[in-house]
Amino acid sequence: MRKRPFILTLFALVFVMVALSIPIQIMALYNHGPQDWPMVLQKITLTNWAVITICLINAVLSAQAHKALFFTLPLSVLLVIVNNFLVYRFGTDYSGMQAAISGLFFSVFCLGVFQKDSMKALRNPHLQWWKPAKRRQLSLPVWLEIDGKPQLARTVDISSTGAFLSTIGEDQADTNIQLSANEAGSSLKIYLGLEERELAMEAEIVRFGGGGKSQLPSGIGVRFKDMSLAHRIQLWKLVHVDYRSMPL
Repeated sequence: MRKRPFILTLFALVFVMVALSIPIQIMALYNHGPQDWPMVLQKITLTNWAVITICLINAVLSAQAHKALFFTLPLSVLLVIVNNFLVYRFGTDYSGMQAAISGLFFSVFCLGVFQKDSMKALRNPHLQWWKPAKRRQLSLPVWLEIDGKPQLARTVDISSTGAFLSTIGEDQADTNIQLSANEAGSSLKIYLGLEERELAMEAEIVRFGGGGKSQLPSGIGVRFKDMSLAHRIQLWKLVHVDYRSMPL
């Protein structure tokens, strides 16, 4: 997915607006101006603060397309319903009908998370290609373990989360055929050769590309999986700190 689903962008904007609407409503109801912000803060209740907080959290998670939305959205619906009930029960500014309609609209809006593209992006972080990590063109030797058989390859470029790999050697054509037989989503073991050590990692094939009129050689794009902290640090240094390509 090369673009963030529109519903997630809409989520981020609306949740910010909902958070801002609470102090704005207080200013409108009690004729407060911007200079009266201390009195506005005094009138914001505990449940108001809870709704403001969860909405701002939802806005950030929506912008990041984070799967934690599956937890925070139901929580935000609950907090809005409780807040609206308390406003109706103990306040005099809104009727029960207004409070109920407001809570209903908010709840229906949150159901947008189940939109097809939204669900796909939230459940599959590796498909969020609109958030590319910094990549570096670097040629390093890589051993691929495919169906228990080792295959020699090299990195064309690499990031802290994945790499584009191209096979090399006399059996390149045969290797490419074997690679193309693996579907996107297939797992494989890779051994990345560095000067000081070899990094053994699990990876997942996310795309096939290159070859033909492309500037890239034919190969596969992989996403690294279940990395240890040491591996994350090593890959970050590899991408962001000067490092020489190694001969194959």
